[in-house]
Amino acid sequence: MVGDWQSVQELAQCATSEPLPEITLARVLLAMRGGHGDAVANALSVARAQLGAPIHAAGRNSYRRAYDSVLNLHLLHDVELIYETIVARRSKGGAKDNSDVVTTLSETLSRRFEATLPSFRTREPVLNLQRTALGLRWPPGGF
Repeated sequence: MVGDWQSVQELAQCATSEPLPEITLARVLLAMRGGHGDAVANALSVARAQLGAPIHAAGRNSYRRAYDSVLNLHLLHDVELIYETIVARRSKGGAKDNSDVVTTLSETLSRRFEATLPSFRTREPVLNLQRTALGLRWPPGGF
């Protein structure tokens, strides 16, 4: 994601069949960027179902084949944590409370990052999506 949200929107709308994980995550980011709580909740629900389906299909003895799906769910949860932190930060207000919230988010994301496989193929998408979510142009009163 490079910040060209118009192109992201167009790609997300064009994908009609079973979407790729990247399209699913893009739809969640677009919903979050729009700032409507119901749309975000719906996008997260749809994304969990789509991203988790391959895990169910792989069976419980096929973790290696399902790791990409597990990683996609991990990415989704990271984006959700960022979104929830921003919503909580807005509701609390006040700079003193905000630094604690941001510190907690940073520590949580760091722990989650360390729980992933230590390879570029695994960790680069995690960092990229975190940067994208943190850099969203949130509706008024953003992060």
